[in-house]
Amino acid sequence: MDLFNKLCAYDPDQRISIEELAEHPWLKGKTASDKEKDAFFKQIKEAVDSRIETEREEKKKAKEQAAQMAQSQEYAFKGIKPFNRSEESINEDAKLMESIVDFSSKRNIREHIDQGFKALTEIKSALPLDMVFKVVCVVASKVASEIEVSKDEYKVNCKINKDEGKCRFKIMITKIDDELVCVEFKKTEGDTMFFYRYVDDIKKQIIFEEKEQKSSK
Repeated sequence: MDLFNKLCAYDPDQRISIEELAEHPWLKGKTASDKEKDAFFKQIKEAVDSRIETEREEKKKAKEQAAQMAQSQEYAFKGIKPFNRSEESINEDAKLMESIVDFSSKRNIREHIDQGFKALTEIKSALPLDMVFKVVCVVASKVASEIEVSKDEYKVNCKINKDEGKCRFKIMITKIDDELVCVEFKKTEGDTMFFYRYVDDIKKQIIFEEKEQKSSK
């Protein structure tokens, strides 16, 4: 640090000279042997490899849990209709929106940028992308005052204009990998408190809810 400060000194008079640099302890001092350097970098590599493996296992476990949730009869979309929504019923609701949304249009999906899971503004799903998009569009149309569905991306712009609050936000579906997608909510305008309220309302209608166990059991 001493050498760095002297090299970068703003005042030329305080800056280290070539002669002083050559005599500095950092250059004249003892250097690590090849064996010591190999051991040091080996230790760093082992730490990095361990971290990568841990993250890989965590991701694999999350995918397995999401896939089990999507396939299990104990889970279903809640909100558009009660539990156990079938793909057929989702398509029926989406068909009513065909005048404003072209679900057959070829859309580009953005890669998900992992900034840590945001429980308030993200939903991860192992369901097929097109099905998730249809559910998002149907639910958003019921909650928002106005929606605008992109023809090029898996994006829905929502406008809330109600007595209790106003805001605008977008819902983006991004690709995590070949098995998982992420539904992201991002405020573009308006009151943050109302944004979270309406996002929570939408999420309650599209997230997976565990099926209630029969009381007879």
